[in-house]
Amino acid sequence: MPIRAENTSTYSRSAIKHWTDVDKDGCDACAEVLLAEAVVTPEPGAHCKLSGGQGYSAYDDTLVDGSSGMDADHRVPFGEVWQSGSHEWGAAERQVYVNDLEDPRSLIASHRQVEPIQGQEGPGQVAAAISGQRL
Repeated sequence: MPIRAENTSTYSRSAIKHWTDVDKDGCDACAEVLLAEAVVTPEPGAHCKLSGGQGYSAYDDTLVDGSSGMDADHRVPFGEVWQSGSHEWGAAERQVYVNDLEDPRSLIASHRQVEPIQGQEGPGQVAAAISGQRL
């Protein structure tokens, strides 16, 4: 396997189509993750807008009341994936990665407060930033 330096250019989030309705059931990938991983299932409303429920965020070991406090997150954030080679992918390939519901290791429900910590860091750096948390 050839080894090469990471691409250090910054990706543009607008260049990647996030949270599409992969299975065409009315809920985008983010909502699908929150529904699948909920401790108490939120109610899907119009256009699958979620309300209520309770989620668990493994990143910071927190139970979060209400779906508005939760988000779906990439275990390996797209900034890291971009630097590791996805900058060479086409738009369709990027969209598949970002909305991957097939592999349970791809997306995880998380506390919205964790997302700014994660940014473009890989899982190891996020774990180090949140004291006592291991992924």
